Amino acid sequence: MCGQYSLNISSQQLSERFDAQIHEELTWREETVYPGETLPVVLPNHVLYPVQWGLKPYYSKQLIFNARLETVTEKPTFQKPFAQKRCLVPATSYYEFQSVADQTGKQRWRLSLPDDEVFAMAGICERYSDGQGGTYLTYAIITREASKEVAPIHHRMPLILPQAKWQSYLTFDGNSRKLQQALLQLTPPTLIMQQV
Repeated sequence: MCGQYSLNISSQQLSERFDAQIHEELTWREETVYPGETLPVVLPNHVLYPVQWGLKPYYSKQLIFNARLETVTEKPTFQKPFAQKRCLVPATSYYEFQSVADQTGKQRWRLSLPDDEVFAMAGICERYSDGQGGTYLTYAIITREASKEVAPIHHRMPLILPQAKWQSYLTFDGNSRKLQQALLQLTPPTLIMQQV
């Protein structure tokens, strides 16, 4: 699960890192962000675009902000977005909460790459009506089974893509199950984990 992350980087650095143009309306808070906020994602046209975090299908009373990689080709909510509307979600860290024995609260952890390098989480987009004749774009972050190092904190983690896979993830135009299987084979990166 990924319900909080941060993007502590300037728009110019972000543009250079992803070789993408900045949409004129793009702004964000350089601190912890949450579902429902509008944040930068990289679309297949190589534009960093402001998109709302959390899908909102008609049947759901809550935002759906994660999608499991293992079932993304089976769930109707995710099938078409995964096949046709993929995106990259830039981040410098994400957060998880670990249950602690004999405590009512949970321990918060910050997980990042070494040197706080910007990384890309795999995402999917969907567009919805705003009820006033217009539409708005949303995204969800794809998650996978946690790596051995992360598993003691949480059993899920974001699908973090190596840079060599960014372009192919955005532009893959074949059978979505083949893409899913290829992503399932990716080795998760080594992360720096800090109690916060």
